[in-house]
Amino acid sequence: MTDCKKKCPCCGSAEFVLLFDEMLDYEYRVPICPSLIECCSCGLIRHDKIPDMRELNRFYPKDYLVHIESFRVGSNMLFEMLKKILYKLRANKIHKILGSQGSVLDVGCANGAFLRSLKLYGQYELHGLDIKNTGIDFKEYGIIFREGVLEELEYPKNHFDAVVLDNLLEHVPEPKIFMDRVFSILKPGGYVFGTTPNFESLDRYLFGRYWGGFHMPRHISVFNPQNLRILLDASGFADIRFPITANAGNWAVSIQNYLRRSSDGKQSSRRGLYFPIIGMLLGPVALVASIFRINGVMDFTCRKPNELANMSYK
Repeated sequence: MTDCKKKCPCCGSAEFVLLFDEMLDYEYRVPICPSLIECCSCGLIRHDKIPDMRELNRFYPKDYLVHIESFRVGSNMLFEMLKKILYKLRANKIHKILGSQGSVLDVGCANGAFLRSLKLYGQYELHGLDIKNTGIDFKEYGIIFREGVLEELEYPKNHFDAVVLDNLLEHVPEPKIFMDRVFSILKPGGYVFGTTPNFESLDRYLFGRYWGGFHMPRHISVFNPQNLRILLDASGFADIRFPITANAGNWAVSIQNYLRRSSDGKQSSRRGLYFPIIGMLLGPVALVASIFRINGVMDFTCRKPNELANMSYK
């Protein structure tokens, strides 16, 4: 472990204050309890000690939900169905911008579900990257898969039309280095489509240390719209935008965490029927909160500049 109290990767400040001490994993009970610190300048939230790349695998248990091919935990078919609908909606949005062709890299592709959804909309060159190979037959789905981390793998520069960072940036030990790498492998005019927790959210204020967006110990950094914009701008990206979303996932996880706060630790990732129901019921709340940038989940998009690019961006 290395002390992260050197410089904030967003604003460069070296001043941090303690936010929460020894955060527990209420979802999977991984016995790693980092403390969280807050940048005094831009408000970025980080682990007090940044894990080495080789340590990251310890954060992800064997039953980590997105590594399960069908997303099904027990008999919870409703959660599986909602997750697939969400991916199809996101794939359709990307299709409207890229058209029916292009090379796409999904960093943190997990079980490849998003790329499989995108395949339905065109003839794409699909690449998936994840820290863990879950044993899924990616070739069967026409996906070129690599195991590892982006910072340590060789990808050609100026190659991809889009890079997808779906709930990924918060898992990265050094986000500035990571986004510089994303910038280098994108074609001029290429896009980033991302989703990440929003620290400046209504649900975070309500639930405090039980907020689902902390997702300890797997979320190493937690952003807000202001410091995320600073980070993306510093890496050279343009057209930085935050589309509205009705994603209430962190509301549901927060309620789950609060209910498990006093349990004996035997519960793991099994999510009852209440989990997707809460997500659906609070969707309108999340939508309104997103308009004011205070929803627990924020989508973001940006583009590698190219004055000659003729892609429309809406």
